Amino acid sequence: MARKTPKAKVNPAKGSKTIDSAIEELLEKACNDYKLSVFKTVKAAVDAYKVSYPTLVRRVNVQTCPKSVAHKHQMILIPAEEEEELVDWLNYLAMTGYPVNRRTSVPKLGLPPQEQSLKF
Repeated sequence: MARKTPKAKVNPAKGSKTIDSAIEELLEKACNDYKLSVFKTVKAAVDAYKVSYPTLVRRVNVQTCPKSVAHKHQMILIPAEEEEELVDWLNYLAMTGYPVNRRTSVPKLGLPPQEQSLKF
């Protein structure tokens, strides 16, 4: 009996396919199994996990990586620890009577000078 795998969803705005977490997990498992010599060929891994052949080949050859890793430097969100520290700093500023604005909050973010012109 053939295993059903989730289909990649097409983003109408971009016209490209987005890979959800279930497909991402299958790609990761297929890539790891191929690298551990569970499968002799990429095609065998593709047939076993029912994933996209070109995507798996690019992942095996380290030509691409998941979007969450590839575009990490472009993400605006910050890790939870940094977010908590920033919230504490903003609360401190508010309690002491200093205005909470770009001039008082951006230095705490530790951004390089070219990124300090963020618009809030």
